[in-house]
Amino acid sequence: MTREESTGRAAAVRPALLALALLLVGGAGAAIAAKAQALGWFSASATFGTALGTVGLALYTYLLARHTDRSVGNAERLTNLSIDQLEEVRKQGRLIEEQVRVANQQTLETAKARIDAISPLLTLVVATSRVGLVQGSERTRLHEATEIAERDLDHATIEVALDVTIENVGASPAIVTLGDTSSSVAFDRDTNPFVLVPGGGDHGPMTVRFYGRKATEQKIISIPITYVGSLHGEVFDRLQWNGIILPATARDGFATIRPIPVIVSSSGAQVVRSYPNLERPEEMAEARARFLEAPGREAPA
Repeated sequence: MTREESTGRAAAVRPALLALALLLVGGAGAAIAAKAQALGWFSASATFGTALGTVGLALYTYLLARHTDRSVGNAERLTNLSIDQLEEVRKQGRLIEEQVRVANQQTLETAKARIDAISPLLTLVVATSRVGLVQGSERTRLHEATEIAERDLDHATIEVALDVTIENVGASPAIVTLGDTSSSVAFDRDTNPFVLVPGGGDHGPMTVRFYGRKATEQKIISIPITYVGSLHGEVFDRLQWNGIILPATARDGFATIRPIPVIVSSSGAQVVRSYPNLERPEEMAEARARFLEAPGREAPA
């Protein structure tokens, strides 16, 4: 029962009790006056005593109702106060949780910034070097605006030679691994993976072939590379270059070679960096321990 319901009920009961008490007193007085002569003063006194008892009971009930009303109000105030205090405690708990989360995030970002300052960072650039037409055993170099009849392309191949350059612009050596590519890149390396020191780079040719009239259709090329920091595996980067190659455009039955600089279009290489030592510290610690315990390995001074 709410406080309003209790107050309303008590307000409705009190007038009824007072009216009943007055009615009983009046009735008792009339009964005493009527019966005093017929029954004598003894019976009249008994009747009056009963009336007084009833009036007393009515007054007690009235006072009890008022006390109950106050008790219900106090209980509701205490309940509301407890609810407010509980909600305040919850708010404080949420605030503390948010403060801890922000502090942890700031600590993590600071640690990442320190690692970035000593880590390798690779860039990858792809540019067109030349375009050629292959017909049987003959190869012809093509220049901008050269036109080829589309019917002559049906038994020919257009080759786009690209120059792919990677460079380490970071602060420490990188252990580089070439991934699967849609066409092979012939870097000047005999091994895979290989190491690039800070300021060091490498480049190699990459040939993309278009058979027949496919030379007038776009081809998507991807070059994925991964590398890790050689100091203590502080970073693991996934470098992905995606580009579109379109050597010629078709019009009026002819394929026209596009300008060399625009044959390849790309938004550049994207690097996704992860921090193994921060994200998986226990796993990395075990890996380093196994590495150092291998024969011929010693811990760095």
